[in-house]
Amino acid sequence: LNAEGWPVRPGDLGENLTLSALPEAELGPGARLGSGEVVLEITGPCDPCTELHSLPYVGHAKGEAFVRTLLGRRGWYARVVAGGELRTGGAVEVLKGREPA
Repeated sequence: LNAEGWPVRPGDLGENLTLSALPEAELGPGARLGSGEVVLEITGPCDPCTELHSLPYVGHAKGEAFVRTLLGRRGWYARVVAGGELRTGGAVEVLKGREPA
């Protein structure tokens, strides 16, 4: 998003956890992710909403464009199946792929 002119900083989009290097095709409702004793289950997509208009670099004038930019790129909601401690840089693996559509 920064390369596209949106000066987004970590946390601006309400994310609690940012992951990389996971197989995108396996993510979706029903998928389970694990890191140590922590298990998360994806429950649904996190669609962009008008709350994002309140970011200082968005505002009402750029709000619709920003929401359009984020469509399909916002991430997922997940529920905690098993709690524990997550560490920055810790490995996360797909324990179970998404449910068939």
